[in-house]
Amino acid sequence: MNNNGWRVGLLALAVMLVGQPLPVMAQAGKTVGANEQAAINLSPDPAEFAKIALLIVNAVTHGGAPQVWDASSPVMKTIVSRDLFVQSMQQRTASAGELKNLTWRSIIRVQMAQPQGQLPAGSYLSVAVSGVGSNNQQVVQTVSFHLDDDQRWRLIGISAS
Repeated sequence: MNNNGWRVGLLALAVMLVGQPLPVMAQAGKTVGANEQAAINLSPDPAEFAKIALLIVNAVTHGGAPQVWDASSPVMKTIVSRDLFVQSMQQRTASAGELKNLTWRSIIRVQMAQPQGQLPAGSYLSVAVSGVGSNNQQVVQTVSFHLDDDQRWRLIGISAS
């Protein structure tokens, strides 16, 4: 499989696992519509979220930020525009380079009783993912998910430290 093929496959898996289907390239190279994809509703299994967070970071690193934003929580879409998210992810990738040796470091689940800033009350789960950038510098990104009103976990943000 060529580089674009595995990237599309990786992105499709990450997006499907997060919970919101969207048009993606299928293995055979044809477009599969949202109505044709099986939606996966995740329980808050830490091992599943760790895998998904790693897939999302890898997808963003390889140019998949637009599709990741498209599949994100409606809450995230009100906080950050698609263009700003894509630009931010591209700048982060340009700065750190392709991340290698990705691994998850910690998983935290939080129940917020009251809204905080632009974030609504509800269930959140964050996975800290670390990797080594092209300059051999350690990079830590936190991939956060929100349990949306339809009871599906979706990406609500990615932050770097």
